[in-house]
Amino acid sequence: MWRAIDATRWQDCVEAVSRKIKAIGYASAGIQSIAIYCLREKSISEKQSFPDDYWRRLHAWATKAVEEAHYRPTGLADVRANLLNATENLEKAGRNTLADDIKQQIATFSQASPATSTRADSKASIQQVGTAFVVRPDGFLLTAFHVVKGAKEIEISCT
Repeated sequence: MWRAIDATRWQDCVEAVSRKIKAIGYASAGIQSIAIYCLREKSISEKQSFPDDYWRRLHAWATKAVEEAHYRPTGLADVRANLLNATENLEKAGRNTLADDIKQQIATFSQASPATSTRADSKASIQQVGTAFVVRPDGFLLTAFHVVKGAKEIEISCT
């Protein structure tokens, strides 16, 4: 992928990104942004308008960026300007449905607030303690079934 970018082989770059997404089974906002960059540069170098795939990937990037923002302490603050820019570009291209969807995601974004109970209070209510591993950038955790079996609520703390 990086060699394709370095050599300005934009189609190879797009294909490499697609292979990477398929191999890892996950399309982060970061990997989506690389595909968008390659599609944009390919269109510019060929003096063509941006293909439908560019606009779909731009929307997919925005959706993933909003989703990933739920796991960052800063929320949307770091990506808000880029999201609004993407929305504006989608509107200019007549992709109003995609732009409206991103606007809706921004408008309804809410970050889960941290638990307000004290450590002593939460320790009194813990029934099981176990270990989990973060296995994906979006915060997906992997743990043993016995750790969560029968749980009505799960509290996670990182140390």
